[in-house]
Amino acid sequence: MLREIGHIPILFAYPFGESSTAIQKQITEAGYKMAFGQHSGVVNSLTDFNYIPRFALNENYGSIKRLKLILNALPLPIKDITPADPMIKAHNPPNFGFTVSFSIKSLKNLSCFSSNEGQLHAEKIGHRVELRMIKPFPKGRTRINCTLPGPQNRWRWYGHLFVVP
Repeated sequence: MLREIGHIPILFAYPFGESSTAIQKQITEAGYKMAFGQHSGVVNSLTDFNYIPRFALNENYGSIKRLKLILNALPLPIKDITPADPMIKAHNPPNFGFTVSFSIKSLKNLSCFSSNEGQLHAEKIGHRVELRMIKPFPKGRTRINCTLPGPQNRWRWYGHLFVVP
C-alpha cells in the first residue's frame, strides 16, 4: 500500500460496516489503529476502536433535521456486549444484551428498535439490558438502535450492527 498511496494508512472502514471479531483481529494485526463500522452511535470512553460507530448521512438520511439530531447526540456508554461477534452464524436471532454505564442514572425511558422487527421489548435488570427478538435476522445487515432521552432535549444513542452471511 505504501507504493500506491505514499504511506501506510492507520484508519480502516469495514465495507458496508460488515465485520466479525475474526476480521477485527486481522485489521488490528495489519497495523490499523482505528476501524469504522456502519452502526449509529456516539464515540465515548467505552468505544471499541476496532469497531467505531458512525452515523449514516446520505440521500435517505441526510436532512438538516437529521444532521442536527446527530450533532446533538450524546453517547449511551455500554459494555459487556453479548454476543461479542456481530457475525451471526448460529442462534439466529441472537440473545442480545449489554450493560449501560452506571453514569447513566435511569434507563426507564430507554427504547430499542430493530430494522427487522421495529420496537423491541427491553428487559432491564439494574443497568443490564437484554433484548429478545422474535424473528430470525434475514441475510445481510440488521441494525439495532437504542435511544434514551438525555439532558437539554438531546438523545443518548447506541447502535449495533449484526450480519448474517
